[in-house]
Amino acid sequence: MPKEMSKTHSQPMFCSVTEAMAHLGVARSTLYRAIESGTVKTVKLGGRRLVDFEALKALRTQAI
Repeated sequence: MPKEMSKTHSQPMFCSVTEAMAHLGVARSTLYRAIESGTVKTVKLGGRRLVDFEALKALRTQAI
């Protein structure tokens, strides 16, 4: 296996809506408003909505 394939990422690319709520410290409705406005990027995988972790970090940095 090539070296770049064997590296593990210490940080997830995506997290659940519940994890994103905890990370930001906001209510579900607040997070969904941010998703609907395009402030927080998500992907749908099957029936799950996953939140882009890098977008969360950027949003948290802007809020501070």
